[in-house]
Formats: sequence, C-alpha cells, structure tokens
Amino acid sequence: MTRFRTLILVAAFAVGLTVLFWQPLWTGGGLIGGDTYTYYLPQKTFYADRLQAGEFPLWNNRVGHGYPVLGESQTGACYPFYLLAYSTLDVNTAYNAVHLLHYMMAFLFTWMYARRLGLGTMAALLAGVVFTYGWFPSRSCWEWAIVTGAYLPLALWCVESFLRSVRWRYLIALSVAIGLQLLAGHYNLAFITQLVLVAYIPLRLWFADDRLAETVKRRRVKVAAACGVSLLLGFAIAAVQLFPTWELKQQSQRAVVGGPAERETETGYDLGYGHLPPVYFMQLATPWDWYPLAATGELDGVLSRLKTGAIESGTNQIEAHLYFGLVPLSLVLGGGVFWLARRRRRETRFFQKTGLLATGPSQRLLWVWAIFGFAAVVYATGWLLPVTRHLPGFSFFGGPGRYGIIATLSAAVIAAAVFDRLLMATQRQRFVTACLVAAVFAGTIYDLHWAGQLVTNAYQVERPPILARERSQITRTLAESDQPVRLVAPGANLPTLTGVAATPVYLGIGPAAYFDAELRMPSLSPGEDDGKTMRAAEGQIDWLQRAGVTHVLSFKPLEPDDWPVELVYSGPDSMLNSAWGRSPYEPLYLNRLNGSRGRVAFAGTARVVDFSSNRVVIEANSRSGGPLILTDLMYPGWNVRIDGQPAEAITHERMYRAVDLPPGKHQVIWSYQPATVCWGAAISLVALLLLAAIAHIRYWRPRMLAIFDPEPAT
Repeated sequence: MTRFRTLILVAAFAVGLTVLFWQPLWTGGGLIGGDTYTYYLPQKTFYADRLQAGEFPLWNNRVGHGYPVLGESQTGACYPFYLLAYSTLDVNTAYNAVHLLHYMMAFLFTWMYARRLGLGTMAALLAGVVFTYGWFPSRSCWEWAIVTGAYLPLALWCVESFLRSVRWRYLIALSVAIGLQLLAGHYNLAFITQLVLVAYIPLRLWFADDRLAETVKRRRVKVAAACGVSLLLGFAIAAVQLFPTWELKQQSQRAVVGGPAERETETGYDLGYGHLPPVYFMQLATPWDWYPLAATGELDGVLSRLKTGAIESGTNQIEAHLYFGLVPLSLVLGGGVFWLARRRRRETRFFQKTGLLATGPSQRLLWVWAIFGFAAVVYATGWLLPVTRHLPGFSFFGGPGRYGIIATLSAAVIAAAVFDRLLMATQRQRFVTACLVAAVFAGTIYDLHWAGQLVTNAYQVERPPILARERSQITRTLAESDQPVRLVAPGANLPTLTGVAATPVYLGIGPAAYFDAELRMPSLSPGEDDGKTMRAAEGQIDWLQRAGVTHVLSFKPLEPDDWPVELVYSGPDSMLNSAWGRSPYEPLYLNRLNGSRGRVAFAGTARVVDFSSNRVVIEANSRSGGPLILTDLMYPGWNVRIDGQPAEAITHERMYRAVDLPPGKHQVIWSYQPATVCWGAAISLVALLLLAAIAHIRYWRPRMLAIFDPEPAT
C-alpha cells in the first residue's frame, strides 16, 4: 500500500469512527449533561460573543462579578483551534467541531506513534481505536479531557521520532505540542503528559535503547538535555496563559492547597476524589456486571459502597472508568502468555516459525509500557496519595482515576504489538488474516461503543438547548434593560447564556471572594423552601441589593412578603427550560429587584455608557462627590482613570471596585490591563521566534547547530 493510500485509509477511519460514535454532532445536534451547560458552553458562548464583536476577552463579566479568562484557563482563549472555531461559527457548531476534530487528532496521533514504534498499519489503527475510544467517550462531559488528552500521543511521537533520527524538527514539534496542550487549558492532563515524558526519555535512552542509533547512544546526556529544553520551550510558548493562571492561583480559594481557605468552600477539595476502588477493576473483564447500572443511575451509589481496599474519598462512574475492550484485554493477556512461554523455552519452533516478538517495538520498550500501565493503575487507586500529596503538581491536581489515560495508552500499545505479530504469523493466509482483522476491529469497536453509551453523563441530542438561544423569551426581556443586568437564578453559570451576568458561580479555581463564607449569598437550609412560593433567606435581600443584582429568576413565584420585586415576565423559556430538563410548558418567573444599587452606586447620578469585557465607561455627576462603586470584582490588573487621569482604585466591602470622585461631572474608565498577560505574551513571542530561528537556520544552514548530526566517517 502506498503512503498516500495509507493516509487516506487512516483519515477515513478517523472520520468514520467519529460518525459512528458522534453522529448527532455531525448533523447539528449537541451534547447535554455533565458540565456541558454549567461550565463549558457558558464560557464558550461569552467567548464567541466577544470574539465576533471584535474584542478579545481578558475578563469574563458574566459569571458572578467576573473573573480573569486566561487565569481560569478552561476557556482556552489563546488556543488556536478555539480562536478559529468560535470567531467564525455559531457556538454549537464550534463546540461540536472542536469535539470531533480532537477525536480525530487523538486517533491520528496514536496511529503515528504506533507506526513510529514499528507497528504495521492495521496494528497502529487498533492502537488508535483502543486509546481514543477506550478512555475518552465516557468523559465527553469534560471538554478539556479530549482536547488536552489528544496531545499525549503526539508528544510521545515527537520524542520517539527525535530519539530515532535526532532531527531538530521533532524537538520543535515537541515544543509546539506541549505549548498547544497547555494553551487548551485545564492542565491536569498536561501534567500527566510531563510525567510520562520525564520517565519515557531516560528509560528509552538508558534501558530500552536496543533499537536506537549508535550516534544517539554515544550522546545520551545531550539528547536527554535537548528534550528537556524542548519541554521548557513548550511552557514558554504557553506563558501568555500560564502567568495569569499562576496569578489567579495565588488569589484563589486554592492559594494553599488543603489550607483553611480551601476547606471553607462549599465542597472542599479532596485530592482523592475520583479514585478507582480496587474491586472496580473487575470492569475490565466483566463490564456487563457494572455498566448497565450506570444506565439506571445506580452505579455511583454502588461505587460509594466499595470499601475493600478503597481510600476514604468519594468517586463516580466517570472518574473511575477504565475499560479498553475485551478483545484488546485478551491480546494483552495473550501476549503475556506468549512471552512467558518464550522465556521458559526460547528456541520453540512456534517462535522460530512465526517470528513473533522479533519485530515492532523492542521487548524492553514493551516492558516500559507495561511498567507505565501498572504504575498508572496503582496510582488510580489513590493508595499513594499520602506520599504524593506533598509533591508539586500531585498536591494540586486531584482525580487519581484520571491516570487511567496512561493505562489505556499502555494497553493500546501492547495490544497493538501482539496483534501486529499475529498478523505477521498469518500473512501467507490472506483469508485468515482478513477474518482476524475483521473480528478484532468489529469486536473492539462494538464493545467500546456499547460501554461509551452507558458510562457517561453527557448525552447526545438532536436539538440542543443552545439552538433556541435567539428565541429565548427571558433573553429578549433582559435585553430591553437600559443598564447592565445582573441576575440571580437557580444553578450556576448556565443563566449567563441569556447574555447577562448571573450569580451564583461555579468555578473549579476562582477568586477567593466567591468562596468566602462571609461574602457568599445567604441561602435557605434544605427543607425550608418547600412551599408554593419561594422565600428569601435571612440577609439574602440585603446581599442581593448590595451585590448589584437587578433581576431574580425563579422556578416558582416569589413570596410577596419577603421579596421587594416587580414581575416582568412569567412563562416558559425555549432555551432555559430545555437546558434545565424542565417541561417545555413549566413557567419561569422573572422579577425586577427593587432597591438594588445596580452595577453602579453613587451619591449623585451615574450611568454606564460602555460595558465590554475589558473596559467599563461610566459618566457620573454630583455636587458633593464621594465613592463611586462598581459592583464588579476587584482584581489585580484593573486600573481606573478619571477624566483621562490615573486614579487610585479602592476595594469596597472586600470585593467590589470603587474610586473616590470629586464634585462635578466626570467620566470614569475602568480598564483591565493585567501585567501577567503582558509578560506572558512577551515570553510566548520570544519562544516562538526562537523556534522559528532554529528552524530557519537548520533549513538554510544545515551545517550550523550540528550538535546531533552523525559524526564523519574516519
């Protein structure tokens, strides 16, 4: 098969699998459930709105009282694929396109890595199927999982390619891959990728080196150092996002992991949450005993009762999912049996005749992957947390079950290696080979598709709620307001799809003020709000009025004796009812809150005349002057000018922005100009220029930078 035909086959396979697994996404459908509508779509909708309005958003002014977009990271504002998709497509199409594209990328990169190891085309295709559709589908509720996870096999391909050829192009590609993975946001899988590479490079150079060139073996230290520098340059490329993230981390509820500020949050932060209970490893061999329980909603409860060998932390079916198919499992176990037979009798006729275990990845390299898989499985149980919780990175990223991505890739590589050697053994019997290929692929794909449909909390629908955004009655009503709206509504983040700011908030890492018990909105205790009308908690009205909340959205009418409000709309909403899983005929109640100081509070008159993500312009007038309060979050990087002159920004009530105004008529401009973004952007630019310079020199002056070139013959 020619190289071109092979690429066409692989591309067709990659696209075909996405059609099989995600057909509704190809035809205008969408995902609903999990964090899709409570985290990712609200972020991406705001991001798309601002990009298409001609503004690059550094500050999200819709969620709560705002937060730094680059610092929170999961918007991935600088990630090229996001920039392209959300600046040109509607938000649902962009979300689907990114989802499908990264499934194809993960499949292609895994195939490339398997081929680089010396596996045949069919075996490499199997590796792509096992890795991509074994680990990711159940986690489709996490956008970051597939987007960042796709770069793990690409990084390994870059390293393996460099170790085999010592060509600079692969080091440059490695830096770009690491940079893109970090720019995509949510660095958990990026951290796991770094761990894999830090172990893989020395093991490949000093242990599994039997198929490396002699020139590489003589320069092991230099080669390893070059890989390390390449990784650092990858971090430098992503500095534009890493610097703001570090700043937010210092200002967040997780400034000290496990510290008092974090323990006082509503949910706390448990590093062990999402572990894999040891008994649940039975899912690998008997999934039919477990996965049907997910369809009935019972699996999470069952997992919470698995105490044998389990740590004292919670978990759920998504975090603890580890399944790569019965056929690949059989190949892995069968390969182990063959290896043991070969160890006991090295000169058996079977191995002499078939040549099994003689080509493809070396035996030592397969050992490396076996060790990686075993280590990942052990860590997924959470048993090592008492030690690793004191180590950088491990002390910040929770979810031990996420290390199953390494175990899945390990199984994919080993199963593909065994499959490749079986194909070699039957290569003279084409009918047998064809039957073997058909059985392995059909069985694996069907198996993984079955599991992915059951173990998930994000579901594909033909008409996702976001498509009804323009018809949303609540959105239209709120758009009629002449001043910026802040809404209090059930749930977090999702109401921002109406195009206004909403509280409460849901952020994995966010400004500490949102998690401070003294600053949070008072709420009723469970059982107190069980009447036909919605009551107000003690102190809640005062908090809402001071927080600048202008409207209240509720599932039932507000108690008139508690709430100083004016009803402006009651009835169903075509978008919100669907997103909340309510009947399309159930009414929502939108009220205007009286007595609120709104977005701006001042002793005289004040009006917002320009309100964008990075800039707020206010016109104010008074005889006596005084503090002008903007009920948005004070955060490093926000600067204020009065009539064009710099002024001192004040933090009001430990949370809001304020500035002292002299008497008279003034224009106040708040602008977000974070130094961390400027410094990060400068470092990212320098890193990209450096890589471009290296590529230029090596292309036009190949004798320069010849540190890894083969030594001349003597």
